[in-house]
Amino acid sequence: MDEVADNGEFQDGGQADQWIRVLKGFYKGDLGFVTRVEAWGAQVVVVPRLKTPTTQADTSLKRKRTAIKPEPRLFNPVTFTSEFQRQPSLRYDGCYTSRGLVFDHGLLRLNLDLHSISPNSAKISSRILELFKSSSHPAISKSDFPCPEEWIFEVGERVIVSSGKEATIAVVKSTHLKVDLATSEGIEAVSWYNVRKLFSTGDFVSVMSGPLRGTRGWVERIVDDTVSLLEYKEEGNVSRSIDDIKVSFILIPADMLIHWFVLQLYDFHVNWLKLTAVPFLHTSSTCKADDSLSKRDSVPWIGTYVIITKIGSPLKGYVGIVKDVIRGQDTASGLKIAVQMTHLEPSSPFRTAIVDHDDLIEQR
Repeated sequence: MDEVADNGEFQDGGQADQWIRVLKGFYKGDLGFVTRVEAWGAQVVVVPRLKTPTTQADTSLKRKRTAIKPEPRLFNPVTFTSEFQRQPSLRYDGCYTSRGLVFDHGLLRLNLDLHSISPNSAKISSRILELFKSSSHPAISKSDFPCPEEWIFEVGERVIVSSGKEATIAVVKSTHLKVDLATSEGIEAVSWYNVRKLFSTGDFVSVMSGPLRGTRGWVERIVDDTVSLLEYKEEGNVSRSIDDIKVSFILIPADMLIHWFVLQLYDFHVNWLKLTAVPFLHTSSTCKADDSLSKRDSVPWIGTYVIITKIGSPLKGYVGIVKDVIRGQDTASGLKIAVQMTHLEPSSPFRTAIVDHDDLIEQR
C-alpha cells in the first residue's frame, strides 16, 4: 500500500501519527503532525500563527507578497483572551474553540485534503520542534521526532544516551542514530531526542549551525543541555561591535604571542557543537627559514604532552602540549619550547608559555 506519491504528496492510505509538511494555504511550509486520516483527508495539528489586531493592521499596509506571517507560538487561553478580546470555549475533550478554530493541547487543528500535505519533514528548526514537544500532545509525545536541522551528528562522536550510558555514534540514519555503547553492550538504535553530545569543561568546540555558525571557543560550563562557550577570535577577524563584547580583552605578552583575543560568552544546545582542534599561533623564533627544526613536520616533539618541572614556577606540575621548538637560546640545551597549557584559566584560557627545554619531562 503506497503512502507517498512520486510527487511527494500524501496519498489515500496514508497513516496517522507521522510528521508532515503543509503544502498549501496560510500554513504552507510549516511542520505538522497527522492525528487522524479519513476518506476526505487528514486531521493535522500545527503550531498556531494567529494574526492579532496589531499584526493585521501592520500587514494591511503592505503588499500581499511582502506580508510577514506571525511568529508561531502555542495557544494559551489567557493570552488569547487578552489579545483578541474574546474568550475561547472549553470543550468536554479539553480542546478550546473560538470562531471555528480548534486548539488541541496548544496546537491548532487543521482539516486538509491529502494533496495539501507531504511526508517530507526535513530541515525543521529546533525551536519549532521544541514547541511541539512543549505542547505535551499525547499522540506527539509517543512519536519519533525528526532531527532538528541545527543538530549535526557525525560517526565517531561521543554521546550520552537517555539511559545515562556513554556511547560512540556508529551510524547516522535518516530517521535515527545507531550508537556503540561504551559498556560493551553492542550497537543500539536511538532517537535523536535521546542523544546528547558529550563534552567536558575546557574542550575546544565549533558551532555547526545557526547565525553563529563557525564560532569557535572553549566549553566554560555545561548545565543540562546547554553549553556556555567562551568565544575565540583573533584581531582583524572581529565581526561584532565592541558594544557587544561582554568579556574583557587579553593581550598576550610580546615574548609569547603577539595577538589580541576577543572573548565573549554564548550559550548553545549541546547538539549544536562539534569537538575541534585548538588553534595555535606560533611564537617568533630565532631559527632561520631553512632551519629544519623550525619546520613542524621535522620536529618529532610537536604535539607531545609534557609536564613542567621547573622548581618555583607557578606552572610547576601543569600539563601542556609542545607547539614549537625555538633554537639559539641562552640555555644549557640551546633550546626553548613553546608549550600550550591544557588547563583553563578564566583570565587567560589555554595560554602558551615559553619554557626551558630542561624544565620539561614527557608525560607518560
